Amino acid sequence: MHLPRFATHAALWLACLAAFAMMAHVTADVAGRALFGRPLPGTAEIVTTWYMVAVVCLPWAWLAQTGGQLRADVVVRLLPAGPRAWVDMAVRLMVLGYLGLMAWQTGLHALRQTERGEVQQAGALYLPVWPARWLLPVAAGLAALWLCVALARPALRRARGSATGEATIAPQTGAPRP
Repeated sequence: MHLPRFATHAALWLACLAAFAMMAHVTADVAGRALFGRPLPGTAEIVTTWYMVAVVCLPWAWLAQTGGQLRADVVVRLLPAGPRAWVDMAVRLMVLGYLGLMAWQTGLHALRQTERGEVQQAGALYLPVWPARWLLPVAAGLAALWLCVALARPALRRARGSATGEATIAPQTGAPRP
């Protein structure tokens, strides 16, 4: 479990670094335009192709690990603990399927772009874009991994409890489970 946790924290730190780099890059571009009449070449392309994708996608695994994603549970929170747990599991399974499909398809696209050596012209520069194509499949794959862990945890807890002969405790009621 240490490697996925390390990868998740590394992705989060890379997202923070990308946010800082984006802020510094855009500030330098605006300052260059205002003070010298010359913006930095390729700023818009670098910001949209590299920084924004990293800032938006790389924290997904951390959100999945910590349960920090947005929830629209106005109706679900009115349910008793048992049905609420089933709804939570069903939603996690659907999101897992979506993230798995996204990781697979964007991974195939990233592989094709890597083979082509995809670049984007930014003025007189040719900006390599193919490495940025790997950000989305990596982010979706890590988030899917953490959803698998979250889905497996209750079963593992029950298995450990039954293997040791201990009764497990129901989350909301405090009553022993059969």
